[in-house]
Amino acid sequence: MEVDNNPASKHYWEVFYSEGKGRNEYEWYNVIFEDIREILLQYVNTGQNILQIGVGNSTILEQLLEDALCPQLVVHNIDISEVAVQQMVQRQHVKQHAAVKQAKAGCARIGRAADITYAHMDACAMTFADNTFDVVFDKGTSDALLSHGQEETGQNDKIKAMLHEIFRVLKPKSKFLLISGNDESILFPYLYEFDWTVERVAIVRRPKAKSSKVSSLAGARE
Repeated sequence: MEVDNNPASKHYWEVFYSEGKGRNEYEWYNVIFEDIREILLQYVNTGQNILQIGVGNSTILEQLLEDALCPQLVVHNIDISEVAVQQMVQRQHVKQHAAVKQAKAGCARIGRAADITYAHMDACAMTFADNTFDVVFDKGTSDALLSHGQEETGQNDKIKAMLHEIFRVLKPKSKFLLISGNDESILFPYLYEFDWTVERVAIVRRPKAKSSKVSSLAGARE
């Protein structure tokens, strides 16, 4: 495929997941489930309906789904990259097939593949109904849309469209969890255009993790 250096474009991600680092499981900012487990458990409750935008081939919410402290979750994942979605759908098929074989052999219970879905969808134009989700989770999608190679002026139409869609599909009193490597001075003006209560949460990195500037923002819809 032709090289596209604009992370705000769909083509960039098709190449990334078919020919680049995304051919294998890739966690942005080197932040894995163990790094943010306590933060997720702070904001996610039993039985909730969760959406991750720009999932790529991250397994963070898959691991949350399997956590004993978060039973009965339903997780929906979307990504603009068809390649990434195909990777994850295939991964779930393989994982569920293996779980069924183990269960038949009396070695393990059948997994919860029915509680996690993957779909090709643009986070800036989602097809979900209003007031659908209890939590929306983003790790890196906002930063990708801000990586357009131009001076940031606070007038990024894609970010505004994405946040509008997130606000729309969230239920009242629900949460938007955003992990970003950008300075909060860049993201906060966009968040404050909506009726959010915003809280910044520091991520405590695991030992020996590669250092990078990353933080978590929790936005509560009023």
